[in-house]
Amino acid sequence: MSDWYEQLRRTASLLGGRTPYARRMAEKALRDRAGTKDAFFSLYRSYLSCFRVWPDPGWGKELSNLQRAVLVALHHDGWTEQETAYLCGRSRRAVRRAGEKGLRALGTDGTALAGTLRATTEDLPAVAEREPGRNPAGCVAASTWARMP
Repeated sequence: MSDWYEQLRRTASLLGGRTPYARRMAEKALRDRAGTKDAFFSLYRSYLSCFRVWPDPGWGKELSNLQRAVLVALHHDGWTEQETAYLCGRSRRAVRRAGEKGLRALGTDGTALAGTLRATTEDLPAVAEREPGRNPAGCVAASTWARMP
């Protein structure tokens, strides 16, 4: 497993909740970016895609997707404002504004939020190496494609 998997899984959990969907998004992001730190780019862009509907994450329900993504990137993952703007595909000004509005909506400051976010992901269940009955490569076998009409 990639060195980035656990950190990416925690971020996906904060963005999308403790769901199999969030776990699959983290795995897909790592596959897309060959298990590197760049997988965060795929995860954040997927999360902010207008075609995705993510489940409730369990915290920050009053936040927009951009505000939630910015707060997680800045206060949980430790990205800078400029890196967060790149990850989210927004300007630095939009990221700064979303972060400020998000903190106001939550009624907290960055330090308290960072502690809350860390505590939220501390008790994530351990990673299973492979689910029973699931193809370890995560794709359909070639022979199945050959039989499709």
